[in-house]
Amino acid sequence: MSRTEQSSEQDLDFWDFVSCVICHFPFATSQKGPPAVPFWLTECGHVVCNNHLSPDRSCAKCGDQGIELIPLQRNMDPPMSDWFRSLPHAIDGIANAVKFQQQSLATLVQHYRRQCLQLSATCDRLRNERRELRGLYWQRGGDATS
Repeated sequence: MSRTEQSSEQDLDFWDFVSCVICHFPFATSQKGPPAVPFWLTECGHVVCNNHLSPDRSCAKCGDQGIELIPLQRNMDPPMSDWFRSLPHAIDGIANAVKFQQQSLATLVQHYRRQCLQLSATCDRLRNERRELRGLYWQRGGDATS
């Protein structure tokens, strides 16, 4: 991949592609400031501009009734902000989570493997002690029923 392609991928801002699902009015402005009209993210996952809010609290796109609305803004808290991250950044986040989970699982496997080896050694030692004690018992004329 050339440097120009890498740089353009890194400069990709998903907010440039966010628009009202009804009229396609763009969220982004050239100054990266607030949009010209308020935008909303619906509970059912649609983006609508203020012009397409339904007074009956239904989604203008899918018709879901009694939906909750979140004001759409660039500095939203997770998990909503994750929906608007560029794909390379989102994939990096997922890769980091996978790496963390694999390392955690590997640590647990190593821990239990060590414990298993220690317990196996203890069992072997106890078997040997039992064998020795049985031998001593029988040497001293032990009872055959025990």
